[in-house]
Amino acid sequence: MRALTPAAFAILSRGVGVKVLDRVLSRGDGWLPLPLYPIDVLRTRITELWERAGRQVPVTLYGADPEKLAEYAEAGVDRVLFELEDHEEADDVVRQLDRLAS
Repeated sequence: MRALTPAAFAILSRGVGVKVLDRVLSRGDGWLPLPLYPIDVLRTRITELWERAGRQVPVTLYGADPEKLAEYAEAGVDRVLFELEDHEEADDVVRQLDRLAS
């Protein structure tokens, strides 16, 4: 069996509390916040994270608002994860994915 290398996976530290940036810097490869802050606060926290790390730490926002993608990118968010609604029909899922992709 092949051994995993550090580049084989990333550890994303999640959370939005006071100590989360400490956890990201000590144990994580990136940050996975929730969109609980106004975007200007998120931007400030990302800037603080980058300054403390001395590099641009990847940020993946979970539960993002599709209408705010440009604002998230401007704030320093690299990736967003969307929650999909429950659907009975596969076509409904495809339509929702199409809306998110546009």
